[in-house]
Amino acid sequence: MPVPQGWRVSAIKRRYAVVLGKMLASSPEGSTWRALPYVRAANVQDGWVDVADLKEMWFSPSEVHDLRLREGDLLVCEGGDVGRCAIWDAPLQDVCFQNSVNRVRSRGADSTRFLAYALHSLKALGAIDALCNRATIAHFTAEKLGACAIALPPPDEQHAIADFLDRETARIDALVAKQGEFLARLDEHRRALVTEVVTRGLRRNVPTKSPAHEWLSSIPAHWEERALGSFATKITNGYVGPTRDILVGDGVTYLQSLHIKHNRITFDGKYFVSAPWSAAHAKSILKAGDVLIVQTGDIGQVAVVPPEFEGANCHALIIIRTREDVMQGEYLAWLLNSEFGVQSLRSIQTGALHPHLNCGNVKFLRLPVPPLEKQAAIIDCLNDRVARLDILRARGTEMIERLREHRAALITAAVTGGLRVAERVAAEAA
Repeated sequence: MPVPQGWRVSAIKRRYAVVLGKMLASSPEGSTWRALPYVRAANVQDGWVDVADLKEMWFSPSEVHDLRLREGDLLVCEGGDVGRCAIWDAPLQDVCFQNSVNRVRSRGADSTRFLAYALHSLKALGAIDALCNRATIAHFTAEKLGACAIALPPPDEQHAIADFLDRETARIDALVAKQGEFLARLDEHRRALVTEVVTRGLRRNVPTKSPAHEWLSSIPAHWEERALGSFATKITNGYVGPTRDILVGDGVTYLQSLHIKHNRITFDGKYFVSAPWSAAHAKSILKAGDVLIVQTGDIGQVAVVPPEFEGANCHALIIIRTREDVMQGEYLAWLLNSEFGVQSLRSIQTGALHPHLNCGNVKFLRLPVPPLEKQAAIIDCLNDRVARLDILRARGTEMIERLREHRAALITAAVTGGLRVAERVAAEAA
């Protein structure tokens, strides 16, 4: 793309000072050293700095002088999500930065806000990942950052473009936030709908009874309460072990926790094991109607196995197969997707930092069991009503994706001169 008239291509280091932060120091090396808060890569989010969790380390007087942040400094992640950046504008004094962060400061009148948008564009286009070699542990060193070539308009135009993008991206972000709130309300409605139907049934004017369960106020009087283990023919878990030596390019579908969400299996076509390996691990071969429960991490995610995934194998998921004369697997999946089900599963999880479900504890869950014909009617009702909610969710998700794509395209157009901001602003003002 040709550079607009009046713009100049320059390495960042020619117009900005780029400095890497300090390595961690757990103790002072002199009486004049000070314990000060510092910014690390985890604090630098996309466009803002999280100052709620600043840690402290020791700095010498010269380090405080060299590494103290000033308003308007641009902070760029050296490691982690390389290239993620934000302007420092927190009303805090004597805050420095760690060596997972590069500080960029204008040498003259150039705008760090413009540069932040330019780096955002490079990152969105994949240029920063390519420069940092994402195949290994990526590092966006001060040398790499300083060597990046950026097309820079005159400083006054830089500031005008940054002002324009501040306004426009704020509008887009507000629309994204509004859609996010809509999706959150949909999810709440979905969970409430599922909870109501699987614990109360489809009819309202029926006699009820108080169950022996703290999360249920009542259930229909003609429903049973039974321990899951009393009607499960199989409760086991998928293969637990390293996957680096068992995955192949094609073969038997191998499901993992990342594929289980909102009572659905969404397989990305990337994980397979060989047929001989699967046959050797037959206890985790799946049948249609099996219920899969995420065992570690996102406790509460459950899905039933549809016919197209029969014969698949799985990794570190709890597998439940029910007696179909007592409870259909599809009904059990809906029940465990309700608020009641999620709370029941979380009540038996272990580990505060790394939540985990022990396979042996699941069989003791006490669950409401309606008659089979009621289960079938509830399944049909939920499949229909939740499908309508899922259509709305898909539309909202697509809108968010389009807004984000528009945001990225707008930034790229503005910082490369493809969009003449001064002319656009003048036209809008006319």
